[in-house]
Amino acid sequence: MRLPRANERAVLCGQPGFTLLEMIVAMVVVVSLMLVVVQAMARVQDTWTSTNAKVREAVDARTGMETLSRTVSRATLNLRWAPDSEDDPKLMQRDSDLHFVCGPADDLVPTVSGATGHAIFFQAPNGHAGPDDRSSTGTAGKAEYDSLPNVLNAWGYFVQFDEDPARLPTFLSSARAALGSVPKRYRFRLMEFRQPAHELKLFEMTGGDTSVARLATIGAQADLYSWFTAPLAEPRQSERRRCAVIAENILAMIVLPLQQGDSAGVASTGQTMTDLTPAYLYDTREHQWNGTRANGANSRHRLPSAVQISLVVLDDRDWSKLPDDQAVTAGYALRGQVNGKFSRPGSFSADMGSLTGELNRRRMRHRVITTTLQIPAGGRSSDTNVE
Repeated sequence: MRLPRANERAVLCGQPGFTLLEMIVAMVVVVSLMLVVVQAMARVQDTWTSTNAKVREAVDARTGMETLSRTVSRATLNLRWAPDSEDDPKLMQRDSDLHFVCGPADDLVPTVSGATGHAIFFQAPNGHAGPDDRSSTGTAGKAEYDSLPNVLNAWGYFVQFDEDPARLPTFLSSARAALGSVPKRYRFRLMEFRQPAHELKLFEMTGGDTSVARLATIGAQADLYSWFTAPLAEPRQSERRRCAVIAENILAMIVLPLQQGDSAGVASTGQTMTDLTPAYLYDTREHQWNGTRANGANSRHRLPSAVQISLVVLDDRDWSKLPDDQAVTAGYALRGQVNGKFSRPGSFSADMGSLTGELNRRRMRHRVITTTLQIPAGGRSSDTNVE
C-alpha cells in the first residue's frame, strides 16, 4: 500500500500546504495563547475586584471621618460664668445648660444591641429642624424652626452591629414575603443620632421652679444620659429613634479627648489624658454623679480642646460571602474583641495592635485611620474657677 505524499496528507487534513505536524504545532501555540489570555484576564479581574474593594473601603472610611470632622468640631456648651453659691458666693465658675460626653459605648448606650467601641454625644448648631411628629392629624406636619439655619440640636455617633435597617417600600413588602428568606446583611455600621430642635429636652425646668434646669439636678449617671438613651431605646425601625447610617463596615470608633496639649494629649498642667480620662470617659457633668473624683472638677462644663478619633474599617468582601448565621457569629465575636479592649488611654497602641492582630488571624482585610479634630469651643484647663 502506497503512503500519501506530503501534499496529499495536507489536502486530506483540509489545510492545503500544511503538514499534520505543522497543524499540531499551530494548535499548541493557539492553546498556549488562550491560556495566557485567560490568566491575564483572571489577573485583571482579581486586580479590579481588589481595587474596587479598596475604593469601597476608602469611601466608607472617608465618609465616616468627613462626617465626624464636620459635626464634632461644632460641639458647643454655650458657657457662662455663675457664682458657686447663691447664699455666700466666693467663686465664679463655669456653668452651662448643655452636655458633652464621650466614652465606651457599654457605659453610654448599654441598651443599644450590638453597640461596639466608643460613642460621643453633644449639642451643636446644625440647623436640623426635622418633621413635626406632634401634628394632631397623626401625620408629619411642617418642620418646626425650619427658618433658623443655626438652631441647636442634640447629636451623636456610635457603632452598631445589626441587620440592615433600611426598610423596603410598601409595594415591595408582599414581593419580599413571596421570596421567603432574604439575607439581612449583618454589618458594623457607624450610626448618627440627630435629634430635631423641637425634641431637645435639655432646657426642661424642675417642677414648679422655673429657674432651675432639670438636667442640673440629676445625680444618677444613667438618668443624666436619658436625653439620648431614651430616643435610642425606641424600636430599631422607629422614626423616633432619630438615627441614620453614615457608613458601613466601620468595626469600631475609638474616641480619645485631648485637653490643651499636643498629639499625645499632654496638658499645660503636666497632666496626661491617662490622668484626665483614665477610662476614656469624658463627661462635662461628671461632677453631678461622681463629684469625689478630681476629673469631675477638671471636666466640669468644659469641652476638650480636641478629640482623637480612630476608625477601624473592614472590607465588605469578607462579609458579603458569609450567610447570616456565620455573619452574626463573627460579628459578635469581633464585638467582644473590641469592647474587651480600649479601657485605658495609655494602652491604646497595645490594644489597637491586639485588635489588628486578631483581624489578621481571621484573615479579615481592614485599615485603621486616625485623625485629631479640633473643637474651637474647647476650654482651657486653668480657668475653671475665678475668684
